[in-house]
Amino acid sequence: MLSEEYCFLWIDWWPMCMTRTEWAGWMQAVGALLGLGVAIWVSGSAERLERRSAVIQARAFARELFVGISGMLYSAKNNERGMLIISIILMKELIALNQSIQLGRMDKEAMSAFINLRLYAAAVLIVAELYRDDPIPEKLIDFQRMMNYYHELTKVNLELLHKKHNSVPAESFNVESTIANLYSAADAAREFVKKDAPMKV
Repeated sequence: MLSEEYCFLWIDWWPMCMTRTEWAGWMQAVGALLGLGVAIWVSGSAERLERRSAVIQARAFARELFVGISGMLYSAKNNERGMLIISIILMKELIALNQSIQLGRMDKEAMSAFINLRLYAAAVLIVAELYRDDPIPEKLIDFQRMMNYYHELTKVNLELLHKKHNSVPAESFNVESTIANLYSAADAAREFVKKDAPMKV
């Protein structure tokens, strides 16, 4: 006895007609393919998210490093020990935090820029701590020269990181405005300390 056939969209044409068992087999196959497609899409989506996140974190690191080196440059130009110490603390925190950024998730150009910035951060910290421990006038000129050098290198690599990477759109970073704001805040703090204003209770 022949099994009853059911036709897709009631089209009575032999490739469109199958038994219940045959339809069930086809539905299982289609379901398995759809499930596989969804799994691949989800894993790819997680990968894309990680790649985007790596670039965003690297940019944040680059900006904070630039601010830290700008602070050290300010301290060198104004012989401001307080700003130097704050900048050293910031640099240590940055170096510790950047270890979680996944280098392998970045494209080649972003990875190269980020590795450079990591190296600059380590070098700047060593130079700053050497000067902090022995701040004689003879070393001040060398310290200023080194901070200027790393300041420019950091700016170049910061701008590279702010180009489009891993589907993260290009982003502008106003270097001059950042420096101006930092120096303005530092000048205000210096003036406040000079006045030795009593605290109001």
